[in-house]
Amino acid sequence: MGKKIALAFEHKGYPFRFMSVPDGFAVVTQLEQYQEDGSIQIDPITRWKELPEAESFSLSLTYLKSLIFPRKAHLRLFAVLVTQQGYPSNEEHISKDDAKAWIRKGVNRLPKIIVEKPFSSRYSVDVLVYEFEVPETTFIPWQHCPCHLTAREHLQKTGLDYWFR
Repeated sequence: MGKKIALAFEHKGYPFRFMSVPDGFAVVTQLEQYQEDGSIQIDPITRWKELPEAESFSLSLTYLKSLIFPRKAHLRLFAVLVTQQGYPSNEEHISKDDAKAWIRKGVNRLPKIIVEKPFSSRYSVDVLVYEFEVPETTFIPWQHCPCHLTAREHLQKTGLDYWFR
């Protein structure tokens, strides 16, 4: 199961790491900036930035609009949980820094004992999406809880839904 999840994230260009959870494992991605509709950022550099793209100082219509309607960076992190245990889903808030720390704390591959463990119907696979918004005016991130988009919508907009069927 871990290989299938890893392959999905690799195919879509997501840096990811494995983490231990009770009776299973989790796969977490790097925090990514996405388009407001849930699509992957077209610009690969902007995709991995945590702040809105800076506007040039030319007196363009786009610049003037940004003064009235400040832009926002929409950030997300995917966490795929593979476990036999239930967990509370109480719309818990986490900070952007905590979310970023997950990938630093993770490992690049699953231990052999977990890879060789047979996957059965006792395991559930849940995809969690953590959304953050960073306004251009303050650069202070806040978490959307509940999320602006559903996990299914995020998966569809990224093309990951194909891999998680």
